[in-house]
Amino acid sequence: MRTTISRLSLWLMVSSMALASVSPVMARSHRVSQVPNGQTHGCVTCHANPAGGGARNAFGADVEASFLSSQDAGGNVLWSDVLAALDSDGDGFTNGMELGDWDGFWSEGDPDPLEPSTQPGNAGSLPAFEGEWTDLGLVDVLNDKEFGGEDAVLTDTEGVVWRVEENGLHSDDDRVLPRIPAHRAFWFGWNSAFHATRLVR
Repeated sequence: MRTTISRLSLWLMVSSMALASVSPVMARSHRVSQVPNGQTHGCVTCHANPAGGGARNAFGADVEASFLSSQDAGGNVLWSDVLAALDSDGDGFTNGMELGDWDGFWSEGDPDPLEPSTQPGNAGSLPAFEGEWTDLGLVDVLNDKEFGGEDAVLTDTEGVVWRVEENGLHSDDDRVLPRIPAHRAFWFGWNSAFHATRLVR
């Protein structure tokens, strides 16, 4: 009886130590639902290994360093405008651009953004619209009727007409230029900080 208890205790102790040593490097499958389009890319959103666990890619390293609610296994990803504005993999596109939530307004439980997404930790994974900004001859001719509203259109230098919609510009041949994130500044906010500013028309 004593031998059986000793072996059981030893087995439990070794098993516990093995689990504890593996725990910090295992993937947390619940975390893929804590970033926009995380379910689309799975564990490779944060890890070098598509199956998860082990080394983290550049995005995963940023998340681990600064964007977890706690550093233990139960820590949740803190998706925000700050994490969205970073370019973890250095490819020229922010994490938000790559995950389809340019402004970082998405929250866990929201539907995934409709914009196509790529991997923010992989510099070789670039958004599909990469290059269109200059290749298109960027839109520069406004329809000179009242601009705005549902019927707003733009015409580019090639003569292509673009409809202005909430999520970006849409051409008749189904091309989409996603909306660029903006930080809105209002006059009253500026004026309260810089009273002496003169308004020029």
